Amino acid sequence: MELSGKIVVVTGASMGIGEAIAKIFVDHGASVVMLSRDAGRVEAARGRVGHGERTLAMACDVRHREDVDRAIGLTMHHFQRIDVWVNNAGHGLLDSVAQLDMSACREMFDTNFFGAVSVTRAVLPAMRRQRRSDPRSRPHTTSSIGRWRLRHRCRTSSRSPVDMSPRRHQEP
Repeated sequence: MELSGKIVVVTGASMGIGEAIAKIFVDHGASVVMLSRDAGRVEAARGRVGHGERTLAMACDVRHREDVDRAIGLTMHHFQRIDVWVNNAGHGLLDSVAQLDMSACREMFDTNFFGAVSVTRAVLPAMRRQRRSDPRSRPHTTSSIGRWRLRHRCRTSSRSPVDMSPRRHQEP
């Protein structure tokens, strides 16, 4: 995929893999919207990534649909499209099952799994409209939620299947 001129949104972009993904895209000519729960940290990451003329940093908690809708709306307003969406937001727990704090576990799943599913569902309508208006457009969503693939009619890549394609119920 030619990246020059593409519009890329990366969740969890304030550090680590998300920041590195944003840097790779911007170094290859894409404009990148960097999202993170912490506005200060994502703005600092934007400074480290460089190319300030082609990057935006916004606070967005993928667990909150209103944050996601605001990020999509601002991206569409500023760039008029989204070509690639990377679901990278997430965190882990370092604890044994016996010692596990269940509220922290639920929060992790709300971010890592349900956040990625919710964000993908939220951005799909804009990406589908874009595809219909320009048949050459090939929007992509990517998730790094371990062994789950968020698959739909837009091109997707990840590691394993969770099928989000609309399907009719089939009797066994």
